[in-house]
Amino acid sequence: MVEHGYDQGAAVRQLFADAGLAEVQTLPDLAGHERVTLGCRLAS
Repeated sequence: MVEHGYDQGAAVRQLFADAGLAEVQTLPDLAGHERVTLGCRLAS
């Protein structure tokens, strides 16, 4: 999970996907701006 700038959600989601993370999603802050992106590593 990382906090990022309001305009960086798409780039961070792509970085997470490129790193092989699953269930990548971005959550909004109280103003409705994309603010936190999270993902998880699948068990092997």
